[in-house]
Amino acid sequence: MICFRRIAFVIIAGLFGGVAGGPVGQGFAADKPVIHWISGPIPEAVIEENGQMSGGFLFETVRWFASRMPGYTHRYQLVPLKRTHQLLQNADRIYCGFSLLRNAARARLYHFSEPIHWAQGFRAGYRAGNEDVEHSLIEGKGLDMAQFLAGTGKAGRILGRSYNPQLDLFLEELKGQGRLLEVPEQAGLMEMLGRDRIDLLIDYPRMFLGTEKLSTVSVIGVKPYNAIHFACAMTTEGRAVIDRVDGIIADEPALPGYAAFRLRMLPPDHARALADQFVRYREDNNPQSSDEAG
Repeated sequence: MICFRRIAFVIIAGLFGGVAGGPVGQGFAADKPVIHWISGPIPEAVIEENGQMSGGFLFETVRWFASRMPGYTHRYQLVPLKRTHQLLQNADRIYCGFSLLRNAARARLYHFSEPIHWAQGFRAGYRAGNEDVEHSLIEGKGLDMAQFLAGTGKAGRILGRSYNPQLDLFLEELKGQGRLLEVPEQAGLMEMLGRDRIDLLIDYPRMFLGTEKLSTVSVIGVKPYNAIHFACAMTTEGRAVIDRVDGIIADEPALPGYAAFRLRMLPPDHARALADQFVRYREDNNPQSSDEAG
């Protein structure tokens, strides 16, 4: 008697390229790994429209990289900064932030790429006439953090935000003295500054545009530019993504093609200064061995 079950098994095995554990047929190729690119909305950098990313120079940049990484499926998700850090510590998926600064604490948690962009250095914003701040200013140089710490003024910060080692230490010292107020959103900080609940706010220069009653000064010891990185979960898969990103960066000229997404938005003198920063970094650092890498 013919065993129809045996015949069916042989036919199916032939169609699928062999029994279980054998090679996978062309029609059944494994799905590509998915990179979940995450960031909060950032003026000019990550533009939100109807709850989705719709533009901005960092969004254009991450899509530029994604187009050169065909081995992955790329998805984009808007999330608050605090949620970004929670997701980056999730090992179940490949989460990568694309608008983060690197510091020592974060370097222990995430894999970081080489710098992908440069942001103008942080400045201190305050209401004109604020004595706590003005007593801490050194003419021609800017805010002296040590002098501000010696006073009684208060500062504000977004929950979970990091700046750079010097500013992070400065703000943590204020926090230890009970002089740091933290809120989840940028708007809350500006409101507190406007109502004199805080005396000082540290942020990028663009965040103070259009605020007529505020003055801004540089902060002594703070670099004129901050590196912006991709950061991925501390997993083997996350490391592989960062290695691919760094390889793409290394293959680009000193002034990479994606720099244009930012340069075209700036006045000519600012664009030239930023272009020089890209070139200086490449001249001073080997992209494959820089200590900026995660």
